[in-house]
Amino acid sequence: MKLLRRPICTGAAVCDRRQHSSRFKGSTATGRFRGSTATGRRYNSAFVLLEVMLGVAIFAMGVLALGKCVNNCVIAEVAKNEDRKARLALSNRLAEIEGGAVDITKAKEEPLKGMFQGITIKQQVKPVPLKNERKQVISGIYEIDLEAVWKSGNETQSKELSVYVQRS
Repeated sequence: MKLLRRPICTGAAVCDRRQHSSRFKGSTATGRFRGSTATGRRYNSAFVLLEVMLGVAIFAMGVLALGKCVNNCVIAEVAKNEDRKARLALSNRLAEIEGGAVDITKAKEEPLKGMFQGITIKQQVKPVPLKNERKQVISGIYEIDLEAVWKSGNETQSKELSVYVQRS
């Protein structure tokens, strides 16, 4: 039996070199030397792996930075709420003093309850020695220093308020 050899080109207008790539010694259809494609693929896949690892590292740093930002926002929100509660407690105590519900002749320290749990109000009273135009002492005027103290995390925080009150 005699083997018939297939023609290189079938007569098409454009030659498809893939059909007869084995006829070109030492090369593949793309023109590279034999044996270089496997090595090239290995290096290309190593670069792809390196690019993916670099991308994942950059993404992880971004996620960590975003987490830190969210944590800072939560801490700021907690501090703002604690400050608001302390200001409200001072405002309430000032309203009690103005209304005459609290004795202002002596200093006192009182831990608050309910909504203001954890806040301590310190009240200090000093008589103010004022004189009128005839050099007479005006009695019944007091300087009241209010201080709200609370613990936020590991630190002690405080807000102060100072007012003058006249009582007869």
